[in-house]
Amino acid sequence: MWEGPMTVPGMKIRNGCLVVMAGKMYMRDLQKSFVYNPKESTWETDEVLNSMEWENACVVDDVLYFYDYFGKELREYDPEHKCFGEW
Repeated sequence: MWEGPMTVPGMKIRNGCLVVMAGKMYMRDLQKSFVYNPKESTWETDEVLNSMEWENACVVDDVLYFYDYFGKELREYDPEHKCFGEW
């Protein structure tokens, strides 16, 4: 059974989002986005994804679709190319 570290010091994920893309967990807390790689048991931040306040998210074919809280629109994020698109 896997028992890796599951928290980052200071992370507050209540009222946040969590999705899985390309084998990694992407979490949004009240301030930042975090990426957990279970194969390497490592945490990192995705600075491009951090630039958006994303919520109400889902993943289709490893692309994140979300509601942009500040832009008031639906958006998409491709983690492989680290770029956003609009609907």
